[in-house]
Amino acid sequence: QKPMVAINRQVEDVECIVPDIEREIYQAVKHLASLGHQKIAYLSGPPRSWINGVRSEEIHKAAKALGMAVTVVGPIEPTLAGGGAALDQVLSAGVTAVLTYNDLMAIGLLRQASVQHIRVPEQLSVVGFDNIFVSEFTTPPLTTIRTPLSEAGEQAVQTLLTMFDESAGEASRPVLATELVLRESTSKPQS
Repeated sequence: QKPMVAINRQVEDVECIVPDIEREIYQAVKHLASLGHQKIAYLSGPPRSWINGVRSEEIHKAAKALGMAVTVVGPIEPTLAGGGAALDQVLSAGVTAVLTYNDLMAIGLLRQASVQHIRVPEQLSVVGFDNIFVSEFTTPPLTTIRTPLSEAGEQAVQTLLTMFDESAGEASRPVLATELVLRESTSKPQS
């Protein structure tokens, strides 16, 4: 009835602006593989989240291509508390690295690891998603995947304006490039 654009999810019969999810995941998993990690975990977010499902699928696909094993932990509440509460499950999975649904979960995991004297990244490498403001101020600074949310918003507005202006034609929607931001929360696993 009214023009609508979805951001960060695919919705049937709706214009959608999504990041290059396959590329973002492959970059992160390849980074972990290059460091020597063979068993990784995905700290899963809300089960009804479209992007959570796609990330899980892409992590499995990338890990398989790179000869790695993946364990899914969760679903977990996508908060600091949720990330912290999941540390024991991550550790019991026998993995050396974990990718989290978002940076808040990763930060919660880092905080709980510090409480339990688990050294990050020596004993557990951690990768988050979103590159929120505080991710570079954690201890250690968080390796994360930057998704261009402001660019997504700009594209959504441009798409809406094009929908109102029938003479404008089809709006151009380039793929939203993502970037793996390397910081200090990943390293080679301890032997």
